[in-house]
Amino acid sequence: MTEKDLKKLSRKQLLELLLKQTERADELERELSDVRNELADKSLKQSEAGSIAEEALKLNRVFEAAQAAAMQYVESIKRMSEENELLLERVNAEAQAIFAQTEERCAKREAMAQRRVKELTEQLRQLYKRKKMLDKMMNDPSEN
Repeated sequence: MTEKDLKKLSRKQLLELLLKQTERADELERELSDVRNELADKSLKQSEAGSIAEEALKLNRVFEAAQAAAMQYVESIKRMSEENELLLERVNAEAQAIFAQTEERCAKREAMAQRRVKELTEQLRQLYKRKKMLDKMMNDPSEN
């Protein structure tokens, strides 16, 4: 509307027009306020999304570090297990060697003991024979 048109309007019409313009300005201010609030919400959400993304990255790093530590632990356990198996094999071999030596010594000592028992048995027989001969001589003086 031009200035000329405005001059033709009555006071009442001008007030109605002013009232409509004021209502329209209020409505636009409310819309502007709503749009600003929405923008602030979106900014907050973007900020939160950024924070969430950053936290997710941090969590990923933590999980990666935990995974690496777990893998190191498993590798360490495997290595220790292999070392223990080798040690066990060596100890078993040594134990078998010691057992074989012990059996050999026992067999030798048993053979020596059996020989010694035979020798002692023979000596006891000889002594027994002598004793019998002495007893016979003592009991039968005529034979002397």
